[in-house]
Amino acid sequence: MKIELRKYLSDKITNFNLLRQMLVTLDKMPFENKKKLIKTLKECDYNEYAYKVAVNFKVLEKRTVEEQIKLMGALKECDYNEYAYKIVVDSDVLEYRTIEDQIKLMEILEQYDYNENAYEIAVNSNVLRDRTIEDQIKLMEISEQYDYAYLVAVDSNALKYRTIEEQIKLIKTLKECDYNEYAYGVAVNSNVLKYRTIEDQIKLMGALKECDYNENAYLVAVNLNVLKYRIIEDQIKLIKALKEYDYNENAYLVAVNFDVLKNITIEEQIKLMKEIKICHGENIEKIANLAEFKMHLEKLKKELARDADVNNYTKVLRFKSETKEEK
Repeated sequence: MKIELRKYLSDKITNFNLLRQMLVTLDKMPFENKKKLIKTLKECDYNEYAYKVAVNFKVLEKRTVEEQIKLMGALKECDYNEYAYKIVVDSDVLEYRTIEDQIKLMEILEQYDYNENAYEIAVNSNVLRDRTIEDQIKLMEISEQYDYAYLVAVDSNALKYRTIEEQIKLIKTLKECDYNEYAYGVAVNSNVLKYRTIEDQIKLMGALKECDYNENAYLVAVNLNVLKYRIIEDQIKLIKALKEYDYNENAYLVAVNFDVLKNITIEEQIKLMKEIKICHGENIEKIANLAEFKMHLEKLKKELARDADVNNYTKVLRFKSETKEEK
């Protein structure tokens, strides 16, 4: 390379390390390519990001000089935005997307004002590997419309077990579930995604919402043994029964017990949950009036001896008024 050209570049590039890289890169190029690249740098106003694209080894390895020049032009169109630059040099984008697709991603990102979540979807390795460019753009679009959509969009399990249409359904359902943490957990849980259809998964998220996103209800929804040994209808029955029994810890343990799930029917399992004993004091707290209290005493007589000594900590069956049972 002529001294005059070296002097010219040193006047334009103030970063010495970048200048040194630039000179090494240009020295390796045929004259015509060198000429094209310098012309493009001039057209890019000698922008630092444009220089960085010119010397980036990943770009040089995966793109021809002509494609490199196209990327520099696209970067100029994006006003040398940092996220646009990062898409240009991202190794996964260079690996999984053509030059045309790469420029599309930059254009879409510009449309969304370089939104951070849209950028993360653009460069996510799982998305790039498991989704087409068209599907990727759909995910970028929906991330603009729904809070936390990004989390479902890039989740490796959701990408593996759900189609793009199903993934979008999950994102919309998550909104209906108030973006609750446990609803999100059901949306991306690998066991749920593996053992339940998208329709079943949405039913589980709905059942969880009806239970006010109770933690034990969530744990029944994602429990591997429940998913393997109970159909979706029975799983929802367990969640509803758990709600009916005030999310009692022992009732929950019966709901997810491996031996119970494997060896008895759903009806027998729910009966066991109902028969779980609690402290007498818990029943008293839930009794609403004198009539219910007297009803409770009658049931205690049948359960315990007539002259049994009862205190708040005596273990007894859960009380449920007949009025409530009829409802």
